[in-house]
Amino acid sequence: EAELTHGLKVQIGSMTLTTPVAAMFDLSPIAARLGRPLPAILGGDLLKQVVVDIDFQARTIAFYDPDTYTPPAGAILVPLTMTDKVPSVSASIEGGPEVSFDFDMGNATPVLVFPAYWQPRHMLEGRRSSKSHGGGAAGLSDEFETTLKTVTFAGVTMHDVPAALAMPGAGAADSGRRSGNMGMPIYSRFRVITDYSHSRLWVIPNATTATAPFRR
Repeated sequence: EAELTHGLKVQIGSMTLTTPVAAMFDLSPIAARLGRPLPAILGGDLLKQVVVDIDFQARTIAFYDPDTYTPPAGAILVPLTMTDKVPSVSASIEGGPEVSFDFDMGNATPVLVFPAYWQPRHMLEGRRSSKSHGGGAAGLSDEFETTLKTVTFAGVTMHDVPAALAMPGAGAADSGRRSGNMGMPIYSRFRVITDYSHSRLWVIPNATTATAPFRR
């Protein structure tokens, strides 16, 4: 349950942003799981107003005016498209053709593969897996935990990538227009710069972590 309000102003340093709509609800259960206070969550309505530069290696986040921003040298431009009102990027699984994945920095799983992709390819055959529960905004659902040999994103190939194969009926996973959802363990290997107002995304691979083994 949540209450809604309009025109809430959020100040970050010298920058002030205004939310078209803000939801107000109890975040204490999430804060308890995280182990730290969580007074607010900055969502899409705010982040679409600015360029957001997240440097995971330096542990910094910066905000810029989209109309005057110039990306740093070495930044790789990744097409950012809207599919079913969700930002998506292209990536390749195990050398296959590039397909569309949700750009989801709120997902703690490296890759969630939707049934429309993995079932026709019989990806569970000959592959070690276990069944578990996965959770998101829509609640818990069954999924298979397994490992992908490779995932290639923005020209970087990562090996032995932990992945979940979503079961049919799991909300967004039933979309036939997207092949899956890529999460934070992938993007945190890059410096990530989003410019939603111009449908642009830049990434810079982190030399020390881009192809490092994944935690399990």
